[in-house]
Amino acid sequence: MIHIDAATHLRYATILTNAGYTFQPFTEEWHEQVYSLFKTYIRRFASSFREEEGIVCVDAKGTLAGALTYTVRELDYGRIAYIHDLAVKTAYRNQGIGTVMLNMLAGRCNEHGVLRIIGNCHKDLRPYYRRIGYRTFPAKIPIVIPEDPTGTLNICRDRYYSCWMWNPA
Repeated sequence: MIHIDAATHLRYATILTNAGYTFQPFTEEWHEQVYSLFKTYIRRFASSFREEEGIVCVDAKGTLAGALTYTVRELDYGRIAYIHDLAVKTAYRNQGIGTVMLNMLAGRCNEHGVLRIIGNCHKDLRPYYRRIGYRTFPAKIPIVIPEDPTGTLNICRDRYYSCWMWNPA
């Protein structure tokens, strides 16, 4: 099972829902707005919107507040979810939107037998991911994942994204 801080998730989700926010599946109707969001807030975003699934957060007025895109991949040793991109507009930050979307992803992964959630992140975001239960590592360090019989996984070779993270069980 992938770790979810249930108390934090429930607190943020309740506050946001009471304020009129909704969390919806990432569908084609959101492509243009999510593309604009990622283009604005992420220097080099990975989403191509071809195969990705995702979650969008919409405020009470119907305005996109944030989005997360990911792909579930089948590997020799099991399924992993790879986060392509996660962004929350500046005006909506520090309200728990990113945390709720990541916890929703973790819940979906647990329902579908996904072993890990992994992805690249900028070094400035390491404290955020650590705070919500992810482990972060410098990108140049090969990481041994116990469930991976092939040994190591180092998915980030980009100078901009200086570390990668994964959610331990």
